[in-house]
Amino acid sequence: MSHADSIRENCGTGSENFSGVHHRSIHFGRWPDGTAVPHFKERKESLMKYRNRWRLLATTLVLVLAALPVHAAMVKQMGLDDLVGNADKVFRGTVLDKQAGTVSSGGGELPIVIYTLSVNDAIKGDFGQGKAAEVIEVRMFGRLKAETTRTGNQRLGGLDMNPDLRVGREYVLFTTKPGSGGLSTTVGLGQGLFEMVLSAGGNEQAVNGFNNQGLFDGPVDYADLIASVRSLVK
Repeated sequence: MSHADSIRENCGTGSENFSGVHHRSIHFGRWPDGTAVPHFKERKESLMKYRNRWRLLATTLVLVLAALPVHAAMVKQMGLDDLVGNADKVFRGTVLDKQAGTVSSGGGELPIVIYTLSVNDAIKGDFGQGKAAEVIEVRMFGRLKAETTRTGNQRLGGLDMNPDLRVGREYVLFTTKPGSGGLSTTVGLGQGLFEMVLSAGGNEQAVNGFNNQGLFDGPVDYADLIASVRSLVK
């Protein structure tokens, strides 16, 4: 056996060293099975993108919690006195429009939904005077439901805790006082949002997303709801 053959037998064919690491394959960008080896720069960029994605998620969560009133971020079953006591405004309104938007908070941009509602019955809070009192704008954190991306795919709003109001529908809303960036929500999230419906007998009733659990025995007549609310307004 020649000296060169001895070296090849002990050290490999040139693609391996004593430790079995395929230096030659890595040098030429291929593993022994022919698959491409990711370039170090590509692996580093991929790792950085992954880390940045998690940092962005964490930052967004912090900004959302900072932008919302404290009691809006803490969800528990509430009684009617809790809903009324924590509400800055209580009113019956019809959704006229909703648009996607953003708001600056803590050096970042938060996605929001801007609702425009007619005020059909002002029950608690300051709605202004004259024409200004007839329409209200409510800004909530989140994205429009099933928002379509530029590629045509649909995506749901991440960290979207707020209820979705549908254009043309009528609701009774218990809204929080706007916090940082003018954002508010319904008290207790879905608990403070009652949709107006008609009973089998044709009576106007209100029911929230939890079927009024802890408040009433199912849908409640609007007249009874408002009478109870007015008795609690101070």
